[in-house]
Amino acid sequence: MFRSLLTFTLMKKREMAHHDSNRQGTTKPETSNSDSRKADNNELDNDDRQPSRTNLVHRLSVALDDELANNLGHDQDQQARRVVERRKTFSVHHLKELFENEFGARLVDYGQTTASIVRQFCNEIPVTDDTPFYIVNLSHYARQYLQWLHFLGRIHPFYAVKCNPNGFIVRIIAEMGGGFDCASVEELDLVRATCGVDFDYAARIIFAHPCKSVSHIKQFREAGVRMTVVDNEDELKKLKEHWPEAKVLLRLKPDDKGSLSPFSTKFGANELECITLLRMARLLGVQLVGCSFHVGSRCLDAQIYTQSLRLARRLFDIAGRDEFGFDFKVLDIGGGFSGHNWDKPSFPEVAKLINKTLDKLFPESEGNEAITDLLNMTKQ
Repeated sequence: MFRSLLTFTLMKKREMAHHDSNRQGTTKPETSNSDSRKADNNELDNDDRQPSRTNLVHRLSVALDDELANNLGHDQDQQARRVVERRKTFSVHHLKELFENEFGARLVDYGQTTASIVRQFCNEIPVTDDTPFYIVNLSHYARQYLQWLHFLGRIHPFYAVKCNPNGFIVRIIAEMGGGFDCASVEELDLVRATCGVDFDYAARIIFAHPCKSVSHIKQFREAGVRMTVVDNEDELKKLKEHWPEAKVLLRLKPDDKGSLSPFSTKFGANELECITLLRMARLLGVQLVGCSFHVGSRCLDAQIYTQSLRLARRLFDIAGRDEFGFDFKVLDIGGGFSGHNWDKPSFPEVAKLINKTLDKLFPESEGNEAITDLLNMTKQ
C-alpha cells in the first residue's frame, strides 16, 4: 500500500538480481550473506505518490482517513498533489537505532535522488569489486505495519512469513510488536533464529497451516507456539494426540470468487462441516477458541469481508450453544488486502468497511480479539 519510506539497505549478492526490487517489491535478501547499508529517499518508492497517513522513521505522506475512504476515484496525479501538500516529518527513534545498529544501514536526506544514492554506494565499493548489488527499501515494511495500526487498530497484525521469508523484515516486524503467521517449520526456524529465545512464541505466532504433519506439530509445540488452525476431522485427532494444549481456530470457507487468487478450493470448512468439527472437538477435548478465514489474495470485492465476518459471527454463536459449550474469543480475518491505495477497492475503503462490521458483530465489550496476517500489504 504505502511503498514510500525513506530507509534503504544496499545488498550485495554473488548472482545478479534479475529485477528491480524497489519497483516490484519481490527481492528476498539474505541477512547472513549481505553487506547492508541504508539510504533514504522518496523517489525510490513509487507509492510515495499516493496519499498515506501513519508515523514512521523519517518523513512520510499524510492524509485524512475519511478522505481516503471516500475517494472513489484513482487519479494518481491528484493523489500525488495531496501527498506533497501533506508531507510532514515524524521520528521513531528506536527504529532508527535498529536500522543503523542492526542492519549496518544509515539514513540519507529525504530529497536525495535515486541516482545520487546509487552513486554514493558505488563510491564506497572498491573498484576491484564487481559484485552486482541492489538497493532495498526496508522501511517500507515498517510503514505498512504502522498504517495498518492506524486504519485497523483493533486487529493485531501477524506477518505472513511465506510472502517474503527474510530476516530483515522479520526483525522489523518483531521490533514493532507484530506477530507471525507461520505455515512451515522453515518459517518458524527463521523467526526463532531472528527473534531469539526471549520472544513470546505463545502469543505472537500462529501455526496457520490447516494440514500439518506430526513432526511439524511437535516442533511448533516444542518452540512454545500455542495457536493453530484446523478445517477437518483428521487434524483434530492429531492435535488431541500430539498437541492437546493447543488453542485452535476453525478455518472457515468464505465465498472468495471476487479474489484473484481464491483459497476456498483448498482450505476451509463450510458451516455444516464446522458444526461437525465442533461436535468432534468437544468429544476429544480439543480447545477451540475461535475461527479464521481468508478471502484470497488481491480481493477485489470488499463485501466479501462483510459476508465472511457474518459467517464467523454465526459460528461464534453456534459454538456457544449448550451442546458445544465453547467460548470463542479469537477471530483471524486473514489477508488479501491491497498493497496500493490506487487499487479498487483501496485499503482505507476496505478497512472502513471491516471496522464498521466488526463493531456491529464483534463489539469490544464482548472481549473479542481479532488478528490478521499482513501478506499482501507487505508483499507489494
